[in-house]
Amino acid sequence: TEKVKLSIKETQPGPWQQMEGKIEAGDIVKGRVRRLVQFGAFIELAPQVEGLLHISQIANRHIGSPSEVLEEGQEIEAKVLEVRLDEHKISLSTRVLEEEEGSSEDYSDYSNQSEGFSVADLTEDDSETKE
Repeated sequence: TEKVKLSIKETQPGPWQQMEGKIEAGDIVKGRVRRLVQFGAFIELAPQVEGLLHISQIANRHIGSPSEVLEEGQEIEAKVLEVRLDEHKISLSTRVLEEEEGSSEDYSDYSNQSEGFSVADLTEDDSETKE
């Protein structure tokens, strides 16, 4: 009954160990929705590596179920909130990504407005009145 087990697989790095240094908090990643659950969605970032997109991080509005916004097999972009490779956990957010994109769009919309005045307008007026 004395047996010896040998395994080559256990000597090689697993999928989570291969993610070391490849993904960090703040990164924007692409993935595929693998499973929808009541509390969020699991997003496959690499073979056998999934991150959790919590229901509170899916949209800027309240949703009752992840299926209101996502469907299995859908490709999405998300921002990495937290990485704990030793615990096999990656937290993701599409809400934060939308907010960041929205704030830059809001600024560009404002900067493209032709109303108002510029510093050049003020300096031109000053030079005309001095002459």
